[in-house]
Amino acid sequence: MSPRFQNIGKCVLAAYIAAILYLCLASWQGIPGMWKTFLGIQMDKVFHFLMYLPYPFLAFWAFYKGKDGGLFLLKVLLVGMAYGGAVELMQALFTDSRSAEWGDWLANTAGMGGSALLIGLGLIIYRRRKK
Repeated sequence: MSPRFQNIGKCVLAAYIAAILYLCLASWQGIPGMWKTFLGIQMDKVFHFLMYLPYPFLAFWAFYKGKDGGLFLLKVLLVGMAYGGAVELMQALFTDSRSAEWGDWLANTAGMGGSALLIGLGLIIYRRRKK
């Protein structure tokens, strides 16, 4: 990818990270339906999964240099897991309306893991077709 295209990706990633922080620290107590379930899964966990799903795609866009995709995705996943954990701790420490939950962190990780897996499969298919 061109440096200019990756710079745009970095800006989008920064805005996304800021939006995640805002969404996770804001109070959502008045939102109807937040505590309902979808396929037996609490909607709160579904939202966490969906919020973190784009992170590996955006990190890939912003920083991938075309080498060792598996190691890159592992690093992205580890950084994302640390960020998700830090946000959960911030919810417990800095808000009165939110709490830190392992289930939220696991939903965050599942969202990132799912998209990292899709990226990895895409890289494998791309490289096999290129040969």
